[in-house]
Amino acid sequence: MPSNTNIIVFTDLDGSFLDHHSYDFSAAIPALNRLKTLNTQVIATTSKTLAELSALNLPFDTAPQIAENGMVIFDGQKTQTINKTYDEITSFIQNLSPDIRNHINGFYDMSINTVISHTSLTPQNAALAKERLGSEPFLWTGSDHAMDTLTSEAQAQGFTITQGGRFYHIMGEKGGKANAVRTILKDKEEAISIALGDGPNDAEMLGVVDYGIQIPNSSGHDFCIDNPKGEIIKATAQGPEGWNAAINDLLDRLHF
Repeated sequence: MPSNTNIIVFTDLDGSFLDHHSYDFSAAIPALNRLKTLNTQVIATTSKTLAELSALNLPFDTAPQIAENGMVIFDGQKTQTINKTYDEITSFIQNLSPDIRNHINGFYDMSINTVISHTSLTPQNAALAKERLGSEPFLWTGSDHAMDTLTSEAQAQGFTITQGGRFYHIMGEKGGKANAVRTILKDKEEAISIALGDGPNDAEMLGVVDYGIQIPNSSGHDFCIDNPKGEIIKATAQGPEGWNAAINDLLDRLHF
């Protein structure tokens, strides 16, 4: 492979680059350092908020960043919220019928201590996770039939629901990680594009790049990638260990 070939990597964080429980990424550093020697741009593409990303001090370039499942894009100078604001999302949830609303426990509903209990975040990071701009993570206690009803009502009002590794997420219908990735790639047609993720909310993103790396999900949520543009690779380990091995294997195969 020519040494001047550009590579761009989009990576989910929780359960992919970061360990789901400790948030440690040390196991991924060897592959990340190898990418850096190739002047690769690595872009966090996550359900986390921009405030959380800023506090994480990840070893990536500072921009661009894709946050809140693609509903927020920061390009280094300005922040773009896609389609629906957080106020619009929480208003929709608050106005649902009680038989649906009572099964939703979102970040809007949760105290900082409750967020901590479900995420193992520190108090500071739990507060940052509640600084939302364009999506709402929530836990669901209802039936599959009730979820179908919620999904239909959301779609009728211009929202969509996706399932992540730990939470469901409600957001505007025109967003998502895949659309954010397409936005960034539209001026980089010559680059080799790679994406890594472990949750159903990563499926479309993995399907719009040249190499989509599916990392095993620690919660057991398997998912399919329909009609992918490129090759789908299944990592052999969870979290940063799987991230490291899959990236190194792919770079070896591409002769970098």
